[in-house]
Amino acid sequence: MVPVSARGVALGVALVPCLAGAARANQPPGPQAVAGELGALLLLMGCTALAGGYAIERARRGGRPRRWPLALGAAAVVASAMHEGQAALVCVGIIALALLRAVRLVGWALQAGTPAAPPHLAEARRGRLLAGAALLVVLVVPLASAGVAFAGYYPADELRERLLRAVAAQLLRDGLDAADAAGPLHDELPVEKLRAALGGGVELELAPDRRDFTLRVWPTSFPPWPYRLLVSSPSYHVDASGQLRAIRVNEPGVRCPPDAPVVGLIEPAAPGSPRRF
Repeated sequence: MVPVSARGVALGVALVPCLAGAARANQPPGPQAVAGELGALLLLMGCTALAGGYAIERARRGGRPRRWPLALGAAAVVASAMHEGQAALVCVGIIALALLRAVRLVGWALQAGTPAAPPHLAEARRGRLLAGAALLVVLVVPLASAGVAFAGYYPADELRERLLRAVAAQLLRDGLDAADAAGPLHDELPVEKLRAALGGGVELELAPDRRDFTLRVWPTSFPPWPYRLLVSSPSYHVDASGQLRAIRVNEPGVRCPPDAPVVGLIEPAAPGSPRRF
């Protein structure tokens, strides 16, 4: 059974997401990073309890409680809710702790049941210790790694579509000749400002008659493999017909094909309305 103090820490950890909303200005970790961090920490305690590690540690210390590691861990998790960089560091610490604890459980398993076993391993079960060590490596390490992989991942799908619709509506209303009259085409088109706002992932193709255009916008940032398989973002395609097409992708740089499903229709911007870009 998990000690009472550990259960208290688990409850406190489960409440950490409630703190992140107040610290949004400090770029707190995203939901995937929070889930990886908290899930890994809870599994760390659960696997240790399953292996009997807490009981062995209490017996080794003669029943003397040691609460400072739990307090330190709880403080680190609370601090990690303030910034994604701190959350990634906490996840790295969880990975290191899980590996060290797995090595320790294996060491206890090798001593358990032998004539030279110390008194605190008198009731230890080798199978439980080895199973706990294996679960720490197989479950905790990948989950905590997800917290690192998703640090800084903010897909911003709604923002990407909203900006694309605004630029496409301007192009449908003003056409391409209006931009030429003001200066060099690619310096004046709002698509350049769209590319700057999204940090890339924008492509404009002009037809020879300069009456048709194709505008593509795609995501440029994903977590590393294999964690990118857990998420996806839309890649868009719009042309002079105003039809907005999209596909879901989980690789950066994937363009939406012209025969993708139509997900919406963009109307030209209202006459006289100010340019948004």
